Amino acid sequence: MSKYIKADTLIQTLRETIDEHKDSEMFTKTVRAAENMIRIIDQMTADDVVNIVRCKECKYQGSHWCEWATCDDWCSYGDDKNE
Repeated sequence: MSKYIKADTLIQTLRETIDEHKDSEMFTKTVRAAENMIRIIDQMTADDVVNIVRCKECKYQGSHWCEWATCDDWCSYGDDKNE
């Protein structure tokens, strides 16, 4: 099964890695590698996927909008309460 990630989060992590190593001996190699990875990620096309929101993460859980208030699953109407 494929593992889907947030590309923006990965790119931010790579940029943080660049900042962490800016004073080290490995700076040039680390920065070059991270910048190459960022370029590759930016050039990749995104898969056509749908973000699944599980009931425990849904902003509608327990409200009158949710038909599955005691559910431990997911539905197509879920919206992440953290976004």
